[in-house]
Amino acid sequence: MGASTLFFFLNLLLPTILFPYRSKMAYNKRRYKSFYIYVI
Repeated sequence: MGASTLFFFLNLLLPTILFPYRSKMAYNKRRYKSFYIYVI
């Protein structure tokens, strides 16, 4: 449950914090997913 809540907040916060890099993240979607998995 805690991990899900953390993931939820990260899903909201990361795009806001990394907004200037969002295009780069979309380009490196695979690496972005790996980062999420690593965080959880």
